[in-house]
Amino acid sequence: MGDLQRFCDALVAAAVRRDGTTLAALLSMEATATARASADYLSRGGPSSHSLSSNLAAASAGGGGGGGGGAGGPPYGRLPPPWQAGLAGLVEHRLLASAALAARAWQDVFVHLAAALSAFQAMVRADGRWVVAALLRLSTDVRVVAKQADGFTLAINDRGEVGDTKKWAALGLVNQLFRCYFSLNQLRLCRNLIRAVEAASFLPFEGFPAPHRVTYKYFTGRLSLYEEQYGAAAESLAYALNRLPAPPPPSAPPAADRYAGHRRAVLLYLVPARLLLGVAPSAALLDRYDLTDTYGGIVRGVTTGDLGAYATALARHEGLFMRRALFLVLDKLRTLVYRSLLRAVQVVLDGKTRLRVVMWAAAMSSAGGKDASAVGGEVDLVEAECVAANLIALGLVKGYIAHKAGYIVLSNNLAFPPVAAVMERRRLAAGGGG
Repeated sequence: MGDLQRFCDALVAAAVRRDGTTLAALLSMEATATARASADYLSRGGPSSHSLSSNLAAASAGGGGGGGGGAGGPPYGRLPPPWQAGLAGLVEHRLLASAALAARAWQDVFVHLAAALSAFQAMVRADGRWVVAALLRLSTDVRVVAKQADGFTLAINDRGEVGDTKKWAALGLVNQLFRCYFSLNQLRLCRNLIRAVEAASFLPFEGFPAPHRVTYKYFTGRLSLYEEQYGAAAESLAYALNRLPAPPPPSAPPAADRYAGHRRAVLLYLVPARLLLGVAPSAALLDRYDLTDTYGGIVRGVTTGDLGAYATALARHEGLFMRRALFLVLDKLRTLVYRSLLRAVQVVLDGKTRLRVVMWAAAMSSAGGKDASAVGGEVDLVEAECVAANLIALGLVKGYIAHKAGYIVLSNNLAFPPVAAVMERRRLAAGGGG
């Protein structure tokens, strides 16, 4: 049996056993077994003439003998569908990274390692903690190679003719690093990449392939959202959404839209970014991209002041929002829900500018202001007054609290200023640059 088959046996066996430690060791750039497998792979012709799928399908249950089935059938067939779909690509790029390392072709090492990491991330989305060690191993190797080889700088500083320069690879490399930094929660490192892309020496942004531009704007939009630069977030994410291939007409079935999943991924972040600027999506848009259940209650809360709908939706999809790093972003919408409720109370009172705190507390209670599990719970006067005072302090409402008299006094002139203008003033006051 050759080194390549032994490597595939061990890799598949580790995956079947959910042995994250062994998997991480096999994927490490320091693994000698992987280096030997890479040499064997190239001796067989590499990706141009040898199919790794045959080696993976023939992997033995014990990780040491060819073609075995064992209980439950061949181990490769027992892997989850994402693993079966992506493992060959992961192995190919990982072996080519070792080959490039042997040749000291540092830029190629970086490109293949980053591609292996991207393939691995796509495979393990539904897996648990057992894949963390391997994910960290790959991510660390990508970062080390990028630092030691300066592969990104090779692309940035290439002085060849514009039509033949390696700089055209730079945006793709930036996107690969974005994936690494986001997966490792090292977002502070992303700003260095953005400064490089925005530098005068960088090639014209619109000259890069559309998929690279869309991916770049998707990540920079998410980063701006986390940094509370909502205008910049909405702009970048809208760019990503609008540069995807045009969707079919609304009358076409959803299955006809090949990029519906991409659009939904962008909208998961674009919807809250726009809500934080006071712009709500249409019901038709949410429905088309299967986001009505996810965001319908939140949108209703922000636009009408329905605290119960907002809190229920936030609690029901907490798992999704946590995985997508959206929970804290969406929690910031709570102030806009209160703002809409206060505005609704004023409308019910025929536009009066003096609202009794006791009436405001009653409105909060009936709307479900206590928490998600106690819709209709009692809200005391102190809490109600504090909520109103916070809206005024944030600039979302113009007015003041007449504490002794027990009134909320709203301004006669634009008591509810445009949310986007308020957010922009707060960004400038905080020294935001975006």
